[in-house]
Amino acid sequence: MKSSTHLTRKLVILLLAFIGIMTLPVQSQVYKWVDENGKVHFSDKPIDEKSQKVVIKKQPSKSQIKEAKQRASEMLRHQRKVNQINDEEILDSQLARHKKEREQTKLKQACNEAKREKINLSRGFRSYTENEKGERYFYSDQEKTDLITELEKAIQKNCSSIDK
Repeated sequence: MKSSTHLTRKLVILLLAFIGIMTLPVQSQVYKWVDENGKVHFSDKPIDEKSQKVVIKKQPSKSQIKEAKQRASEMLRHQRKVNQINDEEILDSQLARHKKEREQTKLKQACNEAKREKINLSRGFRSYTENEKGERYFYSDQEKTDLITELEKAIQKNCSSIDK
């Protein structure tokens, strides 16, 4: 009984060793050539001088695949962060442009209003303003001249910076 178990054990070890050897990767070369009809052929031996060696890429290991996935994940996170920063910069730029446009619109309105008031005061008619009670207060000639001077300064200030 002991000898048959010993023999069985030796056969199992020998069989496992044989299977292990058979599963080792085989280092062979592959060649490629095209025949006179244009058909592509592959072989383990070169047929003639036109035969080309084919490079067979080794499949990556599990650890290499894991590392590649981690690098890809890190790159994707980085790209998302860059995209978010770019989006924020674009938004900030748009907000700044809109703010500048609103300021320009206000300046144009102030410019046009000052020009209208100056024209009205310069016509020579009696000019007035209304107080908080709704009563009319008529300007003297000196007050009109002072107002026109102030309006000219406002026109120069507001109208000259519109096109900048």
